[in-house]
Amino acid sequence: YDALKKYIYNLEKQQCEALLQAHDIDLAKEQTSLAHAAQFQDTDVLFQPPLDAELQRISSFYALQEITLRTR
Repeated sequence: YDALKKYIYNLEKQQCEALLQAHDIDLAKEQTSLAHAAQFQDTDVLFQPPLDAELQRISSFYALQEITLRTR
C-alpha cells in the first residue's frame, strides 16, 4: 500500500511539473498548452500495472487463507 501511495505521488508530481513547464514555455512562445498535450502521459495507464500486481498479491494471500481454513 505504501509503495502504491508513493508511486501515485511521484506520478502526480511529474505530471504537475510537466504542466508547469509547458505553461511556462507556452507563455514565452505565446502558444496554448494544447501544443504540448501529446507530451503528457496518462497516469492511469502507468499506475494500472503496479495496482494489478498488488491486487494479485492480495487475492493470492486471501485465497491461500481460505484454502487453509477449509482444510481444518
